[in-house]
Amino acid sequence: MGGFRLKVLGVFILMMGTLSILTICMNFFYGFDLKGAIQQWIRPLFVMGTGEKSLYILYPFVILMLPIVHFIKRKRQGKGP
Repeated sequence: MGGFRLKVLGVFILMMGTLSILTICMNFFYGFDLKGAIQQWIRPLFVMGTGEKSLYILYPFVILMLPIVHFIKRKRQGKGP
């Protein structure tokens, strides 16, 4: 079951990276310089409310912490990795 979670996490990171690069490239081709393209990619964070920003930071943190907590619990029970 742990291998499945790592695969899902890997696919999530791969898709986020691919879509981020694609978005920056599209902004670059629309006429922004590289700095402007990166700023345009980050711009949705400026219009978010405080609650939305906290969820945007908290949700990936929770996704990354679940496999780590599961591993620590299994190790304490003595089952090994």
